[in-house]
Amino acid sequence: MIKKYVKKASAFSTVIIILMFVFLFIKYAEAGSSYCVSGYSFNAVTNKCEAEPLCPDGSFDGSQCVAEPEYICASLSYTFNYDTFICEAPTYCACGSASLKVFDTGAYYCGEENGPPCDCSGYGGVDGDGKGVCRKAPDCPDGGALYGSGGRLCWIGKTINCPAGYTFAGAQRQCYMFPPICPPGGTFNSTLDKCISSVITDEEPTCGMGVGCKCGKRRGIYIYYRFFS
Repeated sequence: MIKKYVKKASAFSTVIIILMFVFLFIKYAEAGSSYCVSGYSFNAVTNKCEAEPLCPDGSFDGSQCVAEPEYICASLSYTFNYDTFICEAPTYCACGSASLKVFDTGAYYCGEENGPPCDCSGYGGVDGDGKGVCRKAPDCPDGGALYGSGGRLCWIGKTINCPAGYTFAGAQRQCYMFPPICPPGGTFNSTLDKCISSVITDEEPTCGMGVGCKCGKRRGIYIYYRFFS
């Protein structure tokens, strides 16, 4: 009878020991886990700590930061045209007695109803029939210049501003920043197009059964010893 209970106790102890080793194996596996600094996540495929690049005032296009530029016309009388990439304003006639008129060809000019003599300085000329006329090219506001054909529009210079850290690329008409900004502790990897930081494997987690230790191959045995001591 005693032998029977001894055998049962021995079997029970064996199960307990096996379960403890399974537990310690799991804890050892956890001890071998990789850790990343704040803001990064461990990628088991690349075996690296990764984070998405940061693009203040812009967005990440897959390889660099992109932001929209700000176009400021040299005069408030002009408006930036995103299609023509020019600050534009309509023409006008500076002399009060002249007004915009249109030739048969569709071209604009400034003309006076009466004359010559012409009321406005700089107006004059001879028409095709040999008669004197009072007309000239249209005027542009605030020192701008005529552009294109037809005398309909004026243009003026502009200033192009990009967010801090960005550079304007004229061909693409975009602001770019390379490399992008990474969360603290990492650098941009142009091969992966990710921010990469060092993988940490010696962090001090809490290892099972309330015993605090630095996990490792031998330290797993140390936990087992402490549990049964």
